[in-house]
Amino acid sequence: MRNHYKRTLFPITLHHTNIRENSIIQRELLSNIQKCYEEKNLPIPDGWLTDNLTTSFDQDELNHRVFESEKVHNIYGKYVQSVFDKEVGFSLEDMWFNYYINGEYQEEHHHISPSPFIAPVQYSCIHYLKYDEEEHTSTTFHDPIETLRAHSFEMDSNYYVDRWSPKIKEGDLLIFPSYLVHHVEKSKPTPNNPRITVAFNLRLISYGTERKNQI
Repeated sequence: MRNHYKRTLFPITLHHTNIRENSIIQRELLSNIQKCYEEKNLPIPDGWLTDNLTTSFDQDELNHRVFESEKVHNIYGKYVQSVFDKEVGFSLEDMWFNYYINGEYQEEHHHISPSPFIAPVQYSCIHYLKYDEEEHTSTTFHDPIETLRAHSFEMDSNYYVDRWSPKIKEGDLLIFPSYLVHHVEKSKPTPNNPRITVAFNLRLISYGTERKNQI
């Protein structure tokens, strides 16, 4: 049919890159993370639905010690800056680790704070610090308007899926909107090969010439 075209509206962008300095970050972080796991005194955070995931989420004092390396922050900052099309000012917020070793799962969740008294973040990040493509499970992302789509119809030629899992390699970094729901599927135990991720949020301060009170 003439005068026909098809366009995808309102795309959601996820940035996927690989940190070449991953071995440097491993040297800075892994021994302290392993020590935290072996001490086995980290509680599952309130509201999390997981079997036995070891995480430092919401452990501010501990995370300050584990992630105090300026070298690590500078590397993360470089890669965050590289995905933007303009110069940005930002702060890295709420950095924590997740340690999967017994096939643990993590429930569907987003990174939007429920508190109106906490300044919102715009992006969230997952760094696959230690990851085996053959043994470990990727992160699965959800279509945020899945319910609305039930009132319409997606043709096969649209190649639509309501769940998507990127192919991950060790050292990969994902940067995505904080509202995007995601989860980790339960997998087989890997007692000699833990899956370790570092998660953090980004609060934008400026974008090009726009300042925080404008964006």
